[in-house]
Amino acid sequence: SGSASATAIFRPIAGAGTLITAGDPGSGLALINFNGADYVTFDGRPGGAGSAISWIIRNSRTASSVGPAIQFSNGATNDALQYVRTESQNSSGTSGTVYISSYPLWAAGNNNILIQNCDITKYSSATTTHVNAIYAYGQTANPNSYISILNNNIHSFTPAITSEATGVTVTGTGLNTNYGDHWTISGNSFYLDCAEQQLYRYTVINFIPGLGSGANTISNNFIGGTAPLCGGSTWASSVSGAGNTIQTFEGIYVTAGSTAITGNTIQSISLTGTSGTSFGAIHLANGSSSGTYTITDNLIGSSGTCNSVQNAGQWKTVGIWCDNTCGAISVSNNTIANMTVTNA
Repeated sequence: SGSASATAIFRPIAGAGTLITAGDPGSGLALINFNGADYVTFDGRPGGAGSAISWIIRNSRTASSVGPAIQFSNGATNDALQYVRTESQNSSGTSGTVYISSYPLWAAGNNNILIQNCDITKYSSATTTHVNAIYAYGQTANPNSYISILNNNIHSFTPAITSEATGVTVTGTGLNTNYGDHWTISGNSFYLDCAEQQLYRYTVINFIPGLGSGANTISNNFIGGTAPLCGGSTWASSVSGAGNTIQTFEGIYVTAGSTAITGNTIQSISLTGTSGTSFGAIHLANGSSSGTYTITDNLIGSSGTCNSVQNAGQWKTVGIWCDNTCGAISVSNNTIANMTVTNA
């Protein structure tokens, strides 16, 4: 266990080529587990300089029950994962390529974790995708708090048969109070650059840490397209699961205490399913009566490109949806334009 004055930094040496750390750790296990580790940094830049990613951490298991590539568990604190490409074909609905959890010991939550400038994706040599890129699972008594997910490319996640696909999920177990607070999810690009495996549904940022969770920020993210910053071609999806009460595709879904949702861009998305397909860009689904919620300066669709968001389905197509169980809500300066419904 380290400290602020005794840190550990792992990185390729200056001048090194791409380093690959890979293997099959066994059924459901992580390749690398920050198990109670404190003040540890994995930095994928040779010599710690520049911005090129030169370290791949890959869970190469292709048998059943693939686990994470990276796990933070059992009270890990003040750790960082940066400039690293992480890969897996973890198809579990309750885990991810990067997994933050104190389960199964429930000894302590994980705090002050930084994940930045990483490329989080499926195992590049496998046909099966991962279902959840980053999955955080806390408990009321052992929450995962002060977690920052910044400036990452998060992609190639697609649904399982009955599990929605997510770029980031924050959730937990126990009373619906606080599975983690002080989360910042900012500057990330979420996109689809592979074939879909199943056709259930997407919740790209699935933020449900409980109504006692507060001081959270979801800002300046890009959702859509086939490349970073909603670039490339359109995120074309044939998903058809869910329907009228649960969206087939949701960009940002929130059940939490005080949260700011600002400056996000959701565009270049086409849902081709023609039956019960539905779309919601931002959904404040449940909140605290004492919470404060700010939804400002988001761009949904495009102010200059026609059909930036398309839904061929027969259910809802919604820009911003706020349920009436929340506290003080401020919705301002958002742009919602060029959303098309072709089979209403």
